[in-house]
Amino acid sequence: MAVGVLLRCWSLLGPFAVVDSDQAIVGLQALHVWQREWLLVDWDNPRHGALETYLTALAFGALGVSGLALRLPPALFSLLLIPLFHALGRAAYSPRVGLWSAAFVAIPPPLLLRFGLFTGAGYVEVLAGIGLAASLALSLRAVGGSGELLKTGAIGLVLGASIWTNQVALPFAVVVSAAVVLRWLLWWRSGTRGIETFHRALVLGLGYTLGLAPLVAYNVANDWQLLTLLSQRRSGPGEVASLVQPFVVTAWPTLWGLLPPTSHPKLFEAHLDAAWLREPVAATATAAAALWLGGHWLLTRLTQRPTFRAALADGLLIGGSALTVVAYLLNVESGLVATEPRYLVPVYALIPVALAVYLGPDRAGSSAPSGWSSALDWRAALLGTLLLCYLVFSLTLDRQLYSVYAGPEGEIRLPPTTQALRADLASHGVTAAYADYWIAYQLMFESREAVAVSVIDEQLEPGWNRYEPYAQRVAGAPRPAWIFAAGVPEERRFAEWLSRHGIGSERREIGGFVVYGALARPVRPTPGGPVAGPD
Repeated sequence: MAVGVLLRCWSLLGPFAVVDSDQAIVGLQALHVWQREWLLVDWDNPRHGALETYLTALAFGALGVSGLALRLPPALFSLLLIPLFHALGRAAYSPRVGLWSAAFVAIPPPLLLRFGLFTGAGYVEVLAGIGLAASLALSLRAVGGSGELLKTGAIGLVLGASIWTNQVALPFAVVVSAAVVLRWLLWWRSGTRGIETFHRALVLGLGYTLGLAPLVAYNVANDWQLLTLLSQRRSGPGEVASLVQPFVVTAWPTLWGLLPPTSHPKLFEAHLDAAWLREPVAATATAAAALWLGGHWLLTRLTQRPTFRAALADGLLIGGSALTVVAYLLNVESGLVATEPRYLVPVYALIPVALAVYLGPDRAGSSAPSGWSSALDWRAALLGTLLLCYLVFSLTLDRQLYSVYAGPEGEIRLPPTTQALRADLASHGVTAAYADYWIAYQLMFESREAVAVSVIDEQLEPGWNRYEPYAQRVAGAPRPAWIFAAGVPEERRFAEWLSRHGIGSERREIGGFVVYGALARPVRPTPGGPVAGPD
């Protein structure tokens, strides 16, 4: 636990210190919660529930508004994974598996470390919910009572809240719920009274109802918008075969720490040159490990009868992970399969299963041939070496890896903070501006909304404005400024447009940003490009 705390503190102050716009939006939402603006889902993104927003609002109330307070909720859930996975591995397999499972989430693959400290999508909260729900499902007993009903209700509540937080929880929710219902049916056939089974089903449904209530309320008020989005599959069944190659070569090795993560998937390919291993080597290593573990698991299960809990845990964790991978291949845009491994974070629930297989049957709750002890010692040494590699990888991640604008003509590094930009805007009395998405929300959060920013895209047209009042505030300003990252093609395009239309402006370069202010005429983005208004 101590190593996990130190590693996360280092990461928050080092490579992951940058608060990008995706995270800043949660901070802005939390500020609005304190203004009694209640949310059910993130602004203009019904796939993400507002759980993190309310947790962040509590952090702001306790510690004040800051980047560190913004990342506190996921950081705490990231630490909560340590005892949760220890309990899951211990209950399902053995004390040794529990200890190694805790070690693997304390010193995780860099992708899990990254998104365990990332506010904005709830990945780590979902993984914690999966671990807790699986542990509770394993602990259910045929004998009824208030304690069993409480555990059943907690399973529904945790899984429902996980789905509300992020729909990547759906595959595991389906598998865990199906396993729970199947156990009830088996108990009922073995003599459990039907009324007890009915009570359990009622309590599970009540838990789900409470957990999903915010999501259901939002969809009722918005014509079931989320169901429409979820029904729009990005990849058809015929395309799945073509997606396996980028998944195996890039996404899977990234998940297990052989390729570096990035803060945004579109930046991934720009950083393959910084990879610790080349893609073919990483793919071969992870594929070989997966095949060996899968074959060894199958052989062990065919030759040695596992305990009931071990078999149930296998079904829950392997089944949920497999369904998550299938959902990933069907729902992620085909061009981004290689670069969106963050959606696979629930697959880390496989860690206890993989460790139970790797450490051998004598450590997983059943007998084993004598003479395996020394081999297991060597296996433990190899696990320790892998964790040491994860630690080194995490401590040497490039801080600048997470502040890069990937433009059509190459990489442009964004400053880690907008401090100099904010000072310049304040000195010139600028309170409204147009800017790229990755500048806009970071600037608004760090200025505490002193500057309102309307988002523009690469074509200088209106972009993804996730909170319309900001765009309206800018639209009502007489002469909003235009802000760009220094050196991006959009800035040169805007300068040429101003010159072509004879519109004077004051161009200032401030700490990696370019500001066009004091425009002779107001310039605003439209679907066809910028348009100048009257003087």
